[in-house]
Amino acid sequence: MILLLRGILGPKTRRAVVLAVIPVLVLLVLLFQYPSPRDFVERHIPDSLSWSSGFRPKDGDAGGPLPLPNDYDPEETESAFCLDRFSPKYLTNLRDTSIQYCSTPSSSELTCFHSHVSGNENRDTLCIGDGSVLDLGTFALSCQIRQPNANETARGIIPFDRIRQYWYDTGPRYVFDHYVDIKTTADSETVPAATGNQTDVSPRKFTLLLKREGEANPWHCLMEIWSMAMTFDVLRMTRDDAGQPFYRVPEDVPNTQVIILDDRADGPYWHLWKLFSGREPIRLAKMHEHPDMERLLTGTKQRIIVPLAGAANPFWQNDWEVRDCIQSVLLRVFARRVLRHYKITTATKKETNPAALRVTFLDRSGAGNRNLRGQQSLLESLKRKFAGIEVTAVDFAAIPFEEQLRMIHRTDVLVGVHGAGLTHTMFLRAGVTAVVEIQPRDMPAAYMGFRNMANMKGIGYFRAHADPISEDPVGGDQVGAGAKKLERDMDTGKRESWHTEDFYMKEDSFVEVVGAAINSLYNKNMHEHDAT
Repeated sequence: MILLLRGILGPKTRRAVVLAVIPVLVLLVLLFQYPSPRDFVERHIPDSLSWSSGFRPKDGDAGGPLPLPNDYDPEETESAFCLDRFSPKYLTNLRDTSIQYCSTPSSSELTCFHSHVSGNENRDTLCIGDGSVLDLGTFALSCQIRQPNANETARGIIPFDRIRQYWYDTGPRYVFDHYVDIKTTADSETVPAATGNQTDVSPRKFTLLLKREGEANPWHCLMEIWSMAMTFDVLRMTRDDAGQPFYRVPEDVPNTQVIILDDRADGPYWHLWKLFSGREPIRLAKMHEHPDMERLLTGTKQRIIVPLAGAANPFWQNDWEVRDCIQSVLLRVFARRVLRHYKITTATKKETNPAALRVTFLDRSGAGNRNLRGQQSLLESLKRKFAGIEVTAVDFAAIPFEEQLRMIHRTDVLVGVHGAGLTHTMFLRAGVTAVVEIQPRDMPAAYMGFRNMANMKGIGYFRAHADPISEDPVGGDQVGAGAKKLERDMDTGKRESWHTEDFYMKEDSFVEVVGAAINSLYNKNMHEHDAT
């Protein structure tokens, strides 16, 4: 055929025919090898493990480390310090610092992951145990704990007995000491026999064991929920002995149960614990109210998950120092997931006046402390200075969390005295919003957590200080007396209890700092204003 073509066709024509035939031949080969486009993608495009969709590794594929979930963008250029704490590298470092603590004879498995981002030698830990059953109020694991070898120790892995406990009786150490019974003798003598077919791994069952710090403080609660989210991300990125991710999405979500170990009230963030489970949390102390789940936990071996503690969150560990980090994929992804959970987008509500700049002031009346005296008068002065803005004072403690989020998502300038309510900075729209933090002048040091968060969100941050109001009967609740008392206390090395005080600001100071935030937003988004 080739000789015939050479005899009939000229050199240029032959070249054109060859160039046209090659793609056809390649296509025929691909169609022969890959019956469908999905089959081609599964074989040649790395699994990105999107939270809501995406291909998972083929069964039996025991390849290398799994990639980040789709939510995470490629890393941007940052310092090593920032990348290790606030970028996806934090997750990959956790993934790559793991240890199987159970020795070979054990029938259960206990894999833990360690992070080292604090300023001391402490490690932060998350764990997953396979082969656990509920037995008399605790989760039994048959595991002969082994010590790390030299290579593991060099990688930053610590012995099991050095896993930490955190404040308010939280963290993996507290959970293991009080709610997990690690059996070290023969399985037949210790672990209750579970009913059903124990070799059936599909569907797999997961139980997250959670001891909360509290139920109302937004900073504490959201840091815990964020730590839980990162725990699941690390498990999604790591393969078990069968070559599958420790946790698969969406397959494992319906078979995941959050077990609350504390007896605190539900609180406004209760439903956010469904972010990765799709089920209502269940309290261990009230397991008898859920007989079906109790039978499941005692009759079927589970994978128990002990998540990162809230205080292990790298954002919490860096809240008193100025950080030069200007972005954080971890922060952006978590905020987006929470907003998506409540179906909040920029198009959720038709705006009656999208050009109006909205100022939201955090009213602390419900907290009973750290109020800004005369706040209504200050807000009225702000409205007189800036015609056309919308100013709303809101007590977030009095409205549901979802309503808080919807209000914050429409906010342009968030203003508040230093407190946990400013955690909502993480949900402000990036690039077109600003936050104003009014810090008590008698704080022992300037708090930087919200400033750092604003910088990593790419939004404006403005700070001012307020003076304590004296409650001295002689002073008669006078602001002047408060200022003089502050000076005396500072001279003697004392500090007022800024946690419980109320504060005051001069009108011109308040209008100046909030006005600076307002002016920074003009000619952004829908807001127009002449510079002169």
